[in-house]
Amino acid sequence: PTMANDDAADAAPPAPCRLTPEEFSRLYKPGSIKRIRLRNFLTYSDVEFSPGPRLNVVMGPNGTGKSTILCAVCLGLGGEPPLLGRADDARTYIMHEKDKAYIEIELAPHWPDDGSEPKIHVIRRLIDRSKGSERGRGRGASTYFINGKDAKKTDVQKLVEEVYHIAIDNLCTFLPQDKVGSFSGFDDKSLLIETEKSLSGSKHMHDTHMKLIQIENEILTSGNSVESIEEKLKIMEEENARLEREKELMEERKEAQKKLTLYEQKRAWLAFEEQRMKAQDVKEQRNRMKEEFKKARSSLAPIEERKATLESEAARLEAKVKSNDAALKRAAREYDKNLKKSEKFADEIETSMSEMSSLESMQRRAEKAVASQRAKVEDIMAQISDLPPEEETAEALEKGTAEMRTWRSEMTGAKREAGQLDMKVKELKSSHHKASAKLAKMNDDRARRNERIFRQNANLHKTYEWLSNNRKMFRHKVWGPIVTEITTESQEAAAFVEQHVPRRALVSYVVECDEDYNLLYREVREKRNWVINISKVPGGKLSPVRPLYSEEKMAMLKRDHGVLGTLEEMFKVPDPVLQVLRNESSVHQVLVGSEKTQTSIDRHGLIDKLSEGDNGRLRASCIFTKHHKNFYKYTSTVSRYSGKTSLRVDDISPARMLAPGVTAEAKAVVETEVNELNAKIEDIAPQEEEVNARYLDCQKRGQDIKRGMEDAK
Repeated sequence: PTMANDDAADAAPPAPCRLTPEEFSRLYKPGSIKRIRLRNFLTYSDVEFSPGPRLNVVMGPNGTGKSTILCAVCLGLGGEPPLLGRADDARTYIMHEKDKAYIEIELAPHWPDDGSEPKIHVIRRLIDRSKGSERGRGRGASTYFINGKDAKKTDVQKLVEEVYHIAIDNLCTFLPQDKVGSFSGFDDKSLLIETEKSLSGSKHMHDTHMKLIQIENEILTSGNSVESIEEKLKIMEEENARLEREKELMEERKEAQKKLTLYEQKRAWLAFEEQRMKAQDVKEQRNRMKEEFKKARSSLAPIEERKATLESEAARLEAKVKSNDAALKRAAREYDKNLKKSEKFADEIETSMSEMSSLESMQRRAEKAVASQRAKVEDIMAQISDLPPEEETAEALEKGTAEMRTWRSEMTGAKREAGQLDMKVKELKSSHHKASAKLAKMNDDRARRNERIFRQNANLHKTYEWLSNNRKMFRHKVWGPIVTEITTESQEAAAFVEQHVPRRALVSYVVECDEDYNLLYREVREKRNWVINISKVPGGKLSPVRPLYSEEKMAMLKRDHGVLGTLEEMFKVPDPVLQVLRNESSVHQVLVGSEKTQTSIDRHGLIDKLSEGDNGRLRASCIFTKHHKNFYKYTSTVSRYSGKTSLRVDDISPARMLAPGVTAEAKAVVETEVNELNAKIEDIAPQEEEVNARYLDCQKRGQDIKRGMEDAK
C-alpha cells in the first residue's frame, strides 16, 4: 500500500494525453491504493485522497494529520491498533464528540489476461463507539464491508493477504512511526526472515527457509550412535511384545463375545417357552370359568321369577301410598285455610278495641284543649286593652316596610360590591401563588439543569433513577453523572469546563471500589443494556499532585499577566469526582486568565513563558483567556521528535450541558410579575376593608329595622 497527501493534484500528476483512463489505471500495481475516504476519523471530519500509481509523499507540520492517514491505511485493511503502537482500542480513533467513523479504501485490481473487466475491491470499516466491550480492546466495535456487502474481519484479511499479498503486520512493508524502535532492534536473521515474507507473495521462499532451518536443527540434535540405536531397538521389541499380548487378549475377548451371543439367544428361547406355557394354562382356566358361568346362570331362573313377582307387588303398594299422601295434603291445606280465617277475625276484634280506647283518649285531650284556649282568649283580651290605637300601629308598619325596602337595596349593592372585590382578590392571590411557585422552581437551578441533561440522554436518566432506588446495594456512594455534580462560579467557568473535559467523562459515573464497579457494570450494562461510562477512584480520596508551576511563578502570573488561577479553582465538586477530572483532563494544570492575560499573549509572549519548564526543558501548557465578549483556549504541545512546540487556538462556545437551568431573563420576568401582583394585592386591601365595614353596618341596620317591625306587628 502507498500513502496519499491532502492534495490529489500534488500526489497524482495528470495522465499524459496519450494514455486512456484504462491505460492509466493499469499503471497501478495490483493491491495499490487508488482511493482513501475518511469520515469522523481523528482530525478528519470528511476527506478523500487519491494516491498516484508511483511514489507518494505526505508533507506538513506536526499535528496536521500525516500519521492519521497511515493509521487509516492499517485499520482499513483489517489491521488492529496494536500494530500502530499507539492505542489498543479502535474506538479511540473516532473524532471527539462523534459516535461513528469509517474508513473506505479502494484497491487497484488484477487485470485479467483475456481482456475482460477486472474485479475492483472497495473495503470499508465502520467503527461504532457504542459497540464492543467497555473494558476490552473494542472487539465487536467494527463492522466490515466488501463492495457494500457485509463481511467478516477474516474475509477482509484473507482478501488483503492472499489475493493482493499485502502484509500489514510486516515491518518491512508497513512501518508505522511508533514502530521504528522495534524495527531498528531486528538482528540480521530476523531482518532476513521478515524480508522473505514481504518479497514472497506465496510465502514459498519463507516456508522453504523455515523447513531448511528445521532440518538443520534435527540433524544437529539427532543421535547416530550404536548405543542409541540398540536402545531404540530394545524399546521397540518391548513394545512389540506388549502388542502381542494385547492381540491375544483381543482374540480371547472375541471368543467370549461369541459365547455370550449364543447364551443370550438360548435365554431368549427359554423365556419364550416359559411364556407360551403360561398362556396355555390361562386359556384352559378361561374355558373352565365359562362352563361354571353357564351352570350358575341356569340356577338363577327361579330366583328371577320370584324377583318379578315382588317388584309388581311393590309397585301396587307404592301407588296406594301416593294416593294416601295426596288425600293427606288436601286435608292439611283445608286446615291451614280455616286457621288463617280465625286469626284474621281475632286481629279485627283487637283493632276495634284499640280504636275505642283511642277515641276516649282523644275526647279527654280535646276537653283539656278547650279549657286552655279559653284561658288564652282571656289573656289576649287583656293584652288588647293595653295596646296603642290601630292607626298608630299601621303607620309604624308602613314606615318599617319602606325602610326595609331601602335597606335591602343598599344591602344587595354592598353584597355585590364585596363579592366582586373578593373575587378579584382571590384571582390576584391565585396568580401570585402560581408565579411564586414558578419562581421557586426556577431558583432550583441544579434540578432544572439535570432535567435538561436527562432529556438528552435516556440511558443516563434511567441509570440515575435506578441508582436512586438501589443505593443500599452498594458499599459506597456512587457519584454522578459528573456533569450533575459540578457547580461553577460563573457561566464563563462552565464554558471552560465543558470545552476542556471530554463529554464521555462528563457523563460518566464514579465508584470507589472494585465491588461497586462490578455490580454497577453487571446490573446496568449487562442486564439492562444501558450504555454508560464508569470511572473508579479507590477509596474516594484525592491523590497528592505536584503543581505544574511553582508558587513564585504562579504569583508572578497572577500579578503581571492577570491569571486568575487554575481551572480546578473555578468549580466545586466532591473529591472522588475531582480525582477523575484530574486523571482525565488535568484540570489542576490548566490556567484561567483575563483580558490582561490575552494582552500578555499578544504582546509579551506569555505562551513561551508558560512552556518554559523549571529544568530548562519545554513543556505543554493550556490556558483560557478573554477578549471583550469572546473567550479563547490556547493549547501548546511539544513534539516528541523535533522537541519544538506547536500552538492550537480554539474559540470557546457558551456552555450547553453546564448552562443554567433557567435563563436570567426568564427569571427576571417572573420576579417582576410576582412584585406587580404583590403591589396590586396591597393596593386593593383598603378598598376591601371599606366595603366589608359598609356591609357590616348594613347588616346591623337591617337587624334594627326587623326588630321594630316585629314589635309593630
